[in-house]
Amino acid sequence: MSFQYSNVQYTEMVRTLAQCGDTVALACRTFNQRYGTRIDRRTMLAATQRLRDHGTFRPNTAIDRGANVRIRSSLQNEILDYFDENLHASTREAAPRFQCSYMHVWRTLRGDKEHPFHLRRCQELTPNDYAPRLQFSRWLLENWQRNIIWTDESTFTRVILTHAE
Repeated sequence: MSFQYSNVQYTEMVRTLAQCGDTVALACRTFNQRYGTRIDRRTMLAATQRLRDHGTFRPNTAIDRGANVRIRSSLQNEILDYFDENLHASTREAAPRFQCSYMHVWRTLRGDKEHPFHLRRCQELTPNDYAPRLQFSRWLLENWQRNIIWTDESTFTRVILTHAE
């Protein structure tokens, strides 16, 4: 996004887009008629997206270089909670929900050592599992000479974790 406009002009672009019901072509025509300044749809969309993502129209060089971006901790917690509750959600699905770019969502997950593109299955034992395991162990010790097929293959599907390394 080229910064040849003032903050006031960028603000008016965003307001015009909202007044036109987020219809970019209509907003560009309306803005051009009102202010006599020719803008294209990319400029209007870029201004809107930058304001949503960063709260400013001006570039942050750390953001432009792809460095870690600090976003408010409440948003980070909301994103992490969302992925805890929605195990199969994607970063692109989550971004509009939190009004930020999918890269912000992705960086937040990575910052918490989460990896949204890896599926990992693992077994989870809870305190309620202790008694049945003890009962099975005692039965096995008493009946170990029965016809038991011993194998090293088994399937545990008690818990499926996603978004984890």
